[in-house]
Amino acid sequence: MELNRKKLVLVSTIFVAVIVLWFLYTIYSSYHRLHITTTSNTLVRVYEASRGDGSTELSYDPDSLVGEATGSKDFRLRDGRYIVVVPKQQDYKELRKAILIKGQDKTLKLEPEFSDEKLNKLLTPDELAKITATLSAKYPRIRLYSISPGKLYKQGQWYATTLLYKDQSDIFNSDTLRVILHKKDSVWNIVTDPPEIIISKVVYPDIPGDIVDDINDR
Repeated sequence: MELNRKKLVLVSTIFVAVIVLWFLYTIYSSYHRLHITTTSNTLVRVYEASRGDGSTELSYDPDSLVGEATGSKDFRLRDGRYIVVVPKQQDYKELRKAILIKGQDKTLKLEPEFSDEKLNKLLTPDELAKITATLSAKYPRIRLYSISPGKLYKQGQWYATTLLYKDQSDIFNSDTLRVILHKKDSVWNIVTDPPEIIISKVVYPDIPGDIVDDINDR
């Protein structure tokens, strides 16, 4: 009887150990790595999306913060929905990204946009001269147009402006034209060629949609 009792205790102990190990493994396997990289050394916060008020897809409860870091970092998170936030800072606009963690690790690259104040500072007379020179080299007749100061977007690598024919008595050239440029390796390139009255997102799918919307409204 004593031997049977010991065997029963041993079997019970093993069974409990297996259950505990299975439980711990289940918990461990429900967590995955979220690797966040940023194009700038900005503050990044991660919130549980499930505790948001539900008013928008990107809503969250400020008390649901699960972690924060400056710059790039790995977060270990339980499977679920999260909102990754770069708060509004001196040179940057607020950025929110929704992400689902489920069954595997993920990498998220954040590219915070410069604030309007920062972009205005970057649009120096020298930068405008480079943009005008690019337009003049491509379109010699641009001297017949007034070029508005235009606007920089994102991290200063996109620029859009409007062109207005100086002789407004010419009804065939009285429409406002729009043009978008992109800077790569410090060189400005015309993306919308030729300038258009209305720029199409379908024709130019590589241009961020918010830039197209903004210049079309001008």
